[in-house]
Amino acid sequence: MKTEIVPLRTFRDNYIWAVHNGRHAAVIDPGDAAPVLEFLRAGDLRLCAVLCTHHHSDHVGGCAQLGFEYNVPIIGPAAERIAALTTRVRGGDSVTVPELALRFDVLD
Repeated sequence: MKTEIVPLRTFRDNYIWAVHNGRHAAVIDPGDAAPVLEFLRAGDLRLCAVLCTHHHSDHVGGCAQLGFEYNVPIIGPAAERIAALTTRVRGGDSVTVPELALRFDVLD
C-alpha cells in the first residue's frame, strides 16, 4: 500500500500531519483531537500512533483524547512536560510504526 502524508488544518494557523496507508494512520502534533477524529472516520482508518515534537498546547492538546479513544502509543520527547506520553524518546533513539512500515530517527 502507498503511504500518504495529509495536512489536517487546525486552529487558524496550524496543521496536524497524518500519515496513512489506507488502513492505518499515525498523526503528528495533534493540537486538537476533532480534526483527527473526523479524518479517521471519513477514511475508515485505524489510528496506530501519535507522535509529538514538543510540548506546546497547539501541538499536544488532542493527545489525551486520542490516546483514550484509540489506546495507541503516544510518543514524544523525554525532556518535555507532556502528560499524555506513553513513550519518551531522546536524540539518537528511533521510533517505528510497524503498521505503516515507517521508522523515524529522533533528533533532540
